Amino acid sequence: MSSKLYTFQEALEAYRQHLTRNPGKALNTGSGIVALLDYTGDVFGAVLEGPTGSIDRGGAFDFDERTFRDGHWEGQTVEETAATIQTPKLIDFSLF
Repeated sequence: MSSKLYTFQEALEAYRQHLTRNPGKALNTGSGIVALLDYTGDVFGAVLEGPTGSIDRGGAFDFDERTFRDGHWEGQTVEETAATIQTPKLIDFSLF
């Protein structure tokens, strides 16, 4: 697997593409965070909770560019961040 250095915008666009192609899914971005699409097609994040991996809808947030440096999310390596884009792990989820 390639360890391409993604920019913040490239990562979010890749998340958007994966989610658009897979309606009703959330994308596991690692570190207990998932990416989701809102009804307008914007990407946002939420926290995976507990042993069941339920998604905390009340804790939704916008991804923050300040936590993305040198091709990876804070708390991840370049390889880990690239893996979430190149080999996405999708979780069943519905906003409705």
